Amino acid sequence: HLVLARNEAMFRSRYPTVPLAGIYTGSLNNGGERLTLNHAAGGIIFTMEYDDAQPWPVTPDGDGFSLVPLQTSQLHDQSQASSWRASSQLWGSPGREDLNHGIPRILVTEILTHTDFPQVDSVELFNPGEEAADIGGWYLTDDKKMPSKYVFPQGTRIPSGGYLVVTESDFNPTPGIDPSFTFSSTGESVFLFSADDQGKLTGYSHGFDFDASANGVSFGQHFTSNGQAHYPAQTQLTLGSLNAAPLVGPLVINEINYAPNGTKPEFLEIKNISNEPIALFDSAFPSNTWRVEGIGFSFPTGVSIDPNEIVVIANVTPAQFRSAFAVPESVTIFGPFEGNLQANGERLRLLRPDTPDATPDGTIVPMIAVDEVRYDDVRPWPDLSLTPGASLERLDGLSYGNDPINWRSSLDQPSPGVDNDGNKAPISIAGMDQALTVLSLPVGFELDGRVQDDGLPKIPGALSVLWKQISGPGALFFENARLTQTKVWAPGVGEWVVELSASDGALTSTSQLKLSVERNIGSQTLIEAGSSWKYLDNDTPQTDQWITKDFNDTGWKSGRAQFGYGDGDERTEISFGENASDKTVTYYFRKTIQVSQPAGVQSMTLGLVRDDGAIVYLNGQEIVRHNLPEGDISHETFAVTAMGGADEGTFFESSVDPDLLVEGDNVFAVEIHQANATSSDISFDMQLSAELFPENRAPEVELVDGINAEPGIWIALEGEWSDDGLPLQPGLTEVQWEQVSGPGEVSFQNDSLIPTMARFPFIGDYLLQVHVTDGDLTTTRQLNVGVRKEGSSASYEDWLVSFFTLSERADFKVSGENSDPDSDGHVNRDEFEAGTDPREFNSVTKITSVTLDDAMNLQLKCSTVSGRAYILQSKANLMDGSWKLLESKLADEGELTFQIQRKGESSMLFFRVMVVKPLN
Repeated sequence: HLVLARNEAMFRSRYPTVPLAGIYTGSLNNGGERLTLNHAAGGIIFTMEYDDAQPWPVTPDGDGFSLVPLQTSQLHDQSQASSWRASSQLWGSPGREDLNHGIPRILVTEILTHTDFPQVDSVELFNPGEEAADIGGWYLTDDKKMPSKYVFPQGTRIPSGGYLVVTESDFNPTPGIDPSFTFSSTGESVFLFSADDQGKLTGYSHGFDFDASANGVSFGQHFTSNGQAHYPAQTQLTLGSLNAAPLVGPLVINEINYAPNGTKPEFLEIKNISNEPIALFDSAFPSNTWRVEGIGFSFPTGVSIDPNEIVVIANVTPAQFRSAFAVPESVTIFGPFEGNLQANGERLRLLRPDTPDATPDGTIVPMIAVDEVRYDDVRPWPDLSLTPGASLERLDGLSYGNDPINWRSSLDQPSPGVDNDGNKAPISIAGMDQALTVLSLPVGFELDGRVQDDGLPKIPGALSVLWKQISGPGALFFENARLTQTKVWAPGVGEWVVELSASDGALTSTSQLKLSVERNIGSQTLIEAGSSWKYLDNDTPQTDQWITKDFNDTGWKSGRAQFGYGDGDERTEISFGENASDKTVTYYFRKTIQVSQPAGVQSMTLGLVRDDGAIVYLNGQEIVRHNLPEGDISHETFAVTAMGGADEGTFFESSVDPDLLVEGDNVFAVEIHQANATSSDISFDMQLSAELFPENRAPEVELVDGINAEPGIWIALEGEWSDDGLPLQPGLTEVQWEQVSGPGEVSFQNDSLIPTMARFPFIGDYLLQVHVTDGDLTTTRQLNVGVRKEGSSASYEDWLVSFFTLSERADFKVSGENSDPDSDGHVNRDEFEAGTDPREFNSVTKITSVTLDDAMNLQLKCSTVSGRAYILQSKANLMDGSWKLLESKLADEGELTFQIQRKGESSMLFFRVMVVKPLN
């Protein structure tokens, strides 16, 4: 551990035995901020952002505890609150691991805050642990800045998977007299704090802030699709048992147009999902109307929304909005609203007025949240940037709205005043056209496609993608054509068009891009300005060997040019030593480049920035000397004159003899000399360009030999080829496999690819050969294959023959092990193991239903295949331990049912079903 502190004296007073690695001059923001650890060369090692708001731990925010990662043994996202806990002791544990003292994790899962007798304010606690939890001496409070309001009696225990409900009779025994308290119906906080036998906080806390609530309606814990804990109003009171569902409606936020395209206005859509008209005001106090928090809009008095009606709130007048969008005349438009919809996301709440409350400070009108959406512009929320001008559309008005899984992009255009129903075609973006200039073939392009869909139709409910070649002078090879991000290899010079298609099972969209390849036959940059170099700035003289290829420079520093100090334009600042009156005279630099065909380099031009003097060596030979005396040069030799003005940053050019280049590694060594010991600055950078006129070379081919095969089974013929891309016509390299000898005819899945697949019909010895030609020169390699024993009828290759034609078996995107031709989410290898049909969407092994009875017993049903065994396993923690065998069954055709009895040893269990292929 390395510890940094802001105040050394105060730190040493509190932690006298902890060594300090450094003192920082800034401060850690009490409200949270981003921290980044950078490498000395500028790269980011890690970055994280902490916060002081829920769900981040509360006690590190002013109670004397520190934030501690849950674990440091492996990489995880440290910007997630779920990755952190409070330290196990006051003042933290600088300089060592913080030992988790095993404080039980007790959750506040439901609270009732607005009551009329006989109902009373109540709080529900839940123990998700595998052991009973003793919370005697712990605290419950309605103010997180005052933890110790209510103390749980000694001996208070919550069983594993059990609940504890505390009410006003517990935490408000003497109403109006501290520390007794009740919860405000207009909103405040509920928090639980752990404490020891002496009443001191031990770091753990859990709770949440809540807003105004309706009479008799509780707030309960609800987890969203991305694992975030929310505390919305509940459909029913369930104190002491599993929470009910979030209360949704009667009005919901139905569409959010926060990123309009061009001059289009922003808008928000509200829908009545009930069967009754909803008045947007309090009938007893008509001036108290509904409002939308986040855009600063209050509805006018006397307005109602009919059942299933949709209204629009715009940031312009209704007339302006109708001119911008084709909105039906029957749609009511309100506006303009005063605020704006934040492009980077914000919290929107639809609020209704409750009965006014009289207080000593006057009458207040509680505003109860009817619907809330905290949208965002980053995943898992839909990416609207794929189709500029799109809006967020709610998929199901009856489902919890503050969850990204319940929203989609409107894709082609927003739909103000119209229901968000109907399947929309996916978005498919292949990316920008790409062009490469190369010296060798084949050449690889990184394909970075993007797709997005609305999740409809429900079946299959999944998106499939496929890359394919549309045109081009030769066949392209896709590493995995069913991934949006993949790599494609081109065999020559020319232009290709490739297409990315995305299908939701009903609708398909496509997008194309062009790939261009040119052969570099002219100038080439061998060393770019601003390149990385090894360097030495410790004022140490070097032996004559430092300029040679064999010199060991592993202990030297690394950085990027321009190097130097004193001018302010340095990318890497080097040291002048400890004495400004006697600065380092000489600095040393080394760089290695690779040259594959030195005979093809006709000339080279070197550009050098040197302030003040320099000598450049290539593979141990001096090639350039600037502003230094003739003869031998030592570590203390000064430059002839001091550089100034524009000369300090000019690339001075010199011709270099290309005959000094060798094939493979070539080392450039440069020494820079000051003009005097008090020079104010020094600079170094270098660039090198070459003119290339190479001779055509035959393609290079390597094959993996020693192959043994079984008759009738496809095997891989592994290898690779490369070429120099010459001659320019045709500029294309072609591959051709053929059989030379053998007892039967060999089948190739694709006889113009390396690697490819082959199948041999009979036992015996086969000789194959492959020709790789550039149109002028051809390289031929031979391959011996021994076929020695009969194949198995249960092999994967024979299974492929049962479902795919010969041409399909030659097409990896259809019959490859990781391909999914029926788009059912199971690749071919999975279908083979499970015994299902890879060409039939409904032929798939899956869990078909999961049901719970009132006693929390689980019934799990699976689709099955006759002759397969199915194994049910369970696990309490996905991160630790092994899977436990519960039951195994041998299946007939149809469906299997597993019955799981709740045993109470864990509040949460994970289950999985494994399918086992029968032995041959």
